[in-house]
Parts: sequence; C-alpha cells; structure tokens
Amino acid sequence: MFKYRAFLSYAHADVSWGKWLHHRLEGYRLDIDLIGRATPNGPVPSSLRPIFRDRDDFTGGHALTDATIAALDDSAALIVLCSPTAATRPAVNEEVRLFRSRHPDRPIIPVIIDGTAPDNFPPALRYALAADGSVTTEPVTILGPDLRDGGDGRDIGLAKVVAGLTGVGTDEIFRRAERARRRNLRNWIVGLSAVAASLAGLTVLAEVNRRDAVEQRGIAETRRQEAERNFALAKGAADGLVFDIARGLREVEGMRAASVSKILGTARATFDKLADGAPDNQDLQRSRSVMLSEFGETYRTQGNLRAALESHAAALALKERLAALAPSGPDLQNEVLVAQIRIGTILREQGDLTAALERYQAALAKSQQLSASRPDSIETQKNQSAILGRIGDLLLERGDRAAALENYRASLTIDQRVADTDKGNAIFHRDLAFAHVKVGDVLKLQGNLPDALTEAQTSLALVEGLAKFDPSNAVWQRNLSLMHGRNGDVYLAQGKSKNALEHFGQSLAIEERLVKSDPDNTLWQRDLSATNRPPCRSSSA
Repeated sequence: MFKYRAFLSYAHADVSWGKWLHHRLEGYRLDIDLIGRATPNGPVPSSLRPIFRDRDDFTGGHALTDATIAALDDSAALIVLCSPTAATRPAVNEEVRLFRSRHPDRPIIPVIIDGTAPDNFPPALRYALAADGSVTTEPVTILGPDLRDGGDGRDIGLAKVVAGLTGVGTDEIFRRAERARRRNLRNWIVGLSAVAASLAGLTVLAEVNRRDAVEQRGIAETRRQEAERNFALAKGAADGLVFDIARGLREVEGMRAASVSKILGTARATFDKLADGAPDNQDLQRSRSVMLSEFGETYRTQGNLRAALESHAAALALKERLAALAPSGPDLQNEVLVAQIRIGTILREQGDLTAALERYQAALAKSQQLSASRPDSIETQKNQSAILGRIGDLLLERGDRAAALENYRASLTIDQRVADTDKGNAIFHRDLAFAHVKVGDVLKLQGNLPDALTEAQTSLALVEGLAKFDPSNAVWQRNLSLMHGRNGDVYLAQGKSKNALEHFGQSLAIEERLVKSDPDNTLWQRDLSATNRPPCRSSSA
C-alpha cells in the first residue's frame, strides 16, 4: 500500500503548472462504478489523493532531502512536468533517476508544459539507465500528454494523466468527465443567472460609494479605499460570472436555443447595469466589449447566428469607441480587427458572401494599418496572413479561383517572411506548410498539376522536418500523414498511380502507428478509416 498516489516532480520556475495539476488531480472524482475495477495498474482507487508535491526549491543543486527520497519510495507513480527549464534542473533529473532505478515497475508519466520533446525531458527520462542506476547515452521513448492548447489541451491532457495513474483508458476517463461536467453545468447555470441579478445591485452600489468617496472632501481615506476595493471585487465577480456562463454554455449539449438566450440575456443585463453606472470607466467598458464578444461566440456555437451577429456588432461598436480614445493602443486596435473577422465569419455562415467579404477587407485594411505602424510585429503579420487566407477561402467559395490564388499567395509570402525570422519556431513552419497547401489546392483545381505538385512537395518537406525534429509529437505525425495524402492526390490526378500509391501507403502507415500508440483516440481511428479509402479522401487539413 502506497502513501502517495503519485509524486509530482517539476522545476521551481514551473510552480504555477505544478499547483494547477496538483489541485486538479487531488480534486478529481472517479465514478463509483470504476472504483475497484481491475487494471494493469491494480484496482482503481476511490480517489487520487494524496499527490506529493515538493515545495522545496532545488535550483541551486541536486541533493535531495531524506523526506523527498522517502516520498519517492512511498509513491505509486511519478509525474514529471517537462519544460526546457525542468530539463536542466539537477534535482528534477535526480528525482527521475532515483525513481526509475529504485522502482522500475512503477509508471512514469511525463507531462509536457513547454518546449519540444525530447529536449524538454531531463536526461534520466530521455536515456536508459545502467544496472547501477547511472544515466547512459542510449535513447528511450516515453510518451506523455501535452497540456498546451496546441497539443492535447488541459482537459484531454488531464484525462491522460488520470488514465496513466489508474490504468483506465483515456477515452473512457475523458467521456466520463465530460458527462459529469455537463451535468454539473446544467445544475448550476440557472443558479448563476439568479446570482447575476443580485450582483447587479452590489456593483451599482459599489460604484456609487466609490464616486462619493472620491468626490467628497473630508471622507476618510479608509472609506475611499474600501469603496475602491468593493468596486474592484464587484467588477471581478461580474467578469468571472458572465465569462463562465458564456464559455460553459458553449459545451453544453442539448440545451434549447431559447434557454441559452434567456441565460445570456440575464447575464448581459447584469453587466449592463454595472457598465451604465460607470460610462467613463474604460476598463469596465472594455470588459463589457469582451463579454459581448464571448456571448457572440456562444450564440454562434449554439447556431443562433442572428443573436451572434448582434452581439459581435455591439462589441465592435464599443471596441471602436475605445480604440478611438487610445489610438496608439495596439491591443485595442487588434480587438477591433478580430471583431471584424468574427462578424465576417458569421455573415459567411449566413450565406451573405458579399457582406462577409466587405468585413474581411475592412479587417485587412486595419491589419495593414497596424503593420505600417509596427512593421516588426510578428502578431500583426500573422493576423494579416490569416485574414488574407480567409478572403481566399471566401473567394474560392464564390468560384473566383484566380483572386483566391492571389490572396493565398500573399498570405504565403507573409508566412514565409515570419518563418524566416525564427527557424526554430515549429508553429510558424506549420502555418507555412498549410499556406503551401492552399496554394497547391487552387493550382490543382485550375489544372496546373506540375505547380500543384511542387507546392505539395514543399509542404511535405516542411512537415517532415517538424516530424523528424519531434518524432513523438502526434500532431506533427498526423500532419505528415495529411501531406503524404496531398501528394498522393496530385500524383493520382496526373495519372501516376505508382507514385500516388507510395504516398498513400506512407500516410496509411503513419495512421496505423498513431492508432497503435493510442487505441482509444477516436480521431486517429477516423483518420485511419479515411486513409483506407483513397477515393473518398478528405481534403480538409
């Protein structure tokens, strides 16, 4: 019987991630029917508590305290937060080395939070251990979840950690957690709406008290500070409340559109009372604009495009007014740009391609204006590339292939320039690869198969470099499979069936490896099914 369900090892610089994962694991509730189930890790426990998290900072050396070594021995598993910082910390490496050498039969779960594997793994996790427990130079591969948005994300990543600790399949853990979360959300969402109404009175009262305290001379400084504090708390509570409602409702399945509208309408009325009481408070008005954007995205997710358009339009009007008050503020200008894009996307989904194109072009003009004022801003250049890509998508949908190609090539030029600024940035090179894909797709539609093949081969070479640099990254492997499929499609259109079959075969082999490495992953299963039917291949990336 172990004292700890797991030992959580991390660098002191990654303490925020350590606290988050520790809190989520210790608070994780396993379904009653899972408890006691026999798994390769033994019977499923009733909870994952306690998880040992060492609070000491070992950045100055590698010597571990007796208490730390005892905790390692008393832990059923080891969880390692992997980052470039953790990879260089002697203490993290020593914890991994000791655990692997003393308990080779216990599971180790690397959890990626930053950097690229295996460079973000400590040596004792990257290489095999000798019989005496020393680290060799023989590489080993230990797969683990990536908590970042570009990887598994926090929800799926957490499910993979829980699966590693319990021996239950990742897919089952994730599905059960989703069901519980949706059930809980339905129970408290109406309650939140009721709280919202009472919160409105508190926020208005706080603003009145704040104004009185500021304006009236002779009022004690303590009262002014208390009023300011109450107002900040009220605003923070209102912010958190409405945003939790908006984001939570996006993930609730089966709720009627009328119910969603009623809940969001109540929350919006709450915030409007607070904002109307302080019309000159720019921070509050900005929060209001963000709220409207969040609500717009929720309406769009629910399929209520009319309400989504109204909410985003109101958000845009606020953002434009705030941006006019602070024209040199790049964040506000970017928010205006994003609002234009979102309105254009909704108009496109409504079938109004002309109005959508106008919005995209307005966003493009804004991005060009920002680029002129900040020519070295990578964010501004990436925004401009993304808008050009959306315009190209819309023009292609309208059948204007020549104009679409022109915009795709303009987007590609920017992506190439951005990628050249940072040769080691995987995301930049991934975006460049897919920019080549879009250009190639149009060339293929135009019948220009030689140039289409060149684009497909370029995109393949880019993704091959990413996959070679980080072979354990499943996302890069999936992209590599897609690129082989693109090359196969072009070769097939050229009548070169042998070349096409070679690329389809490589795509299939990658998908089979992905399914084998994670048999519970339904996305890999779907991709494998599509790859087994070349004539029906999906063209989506």
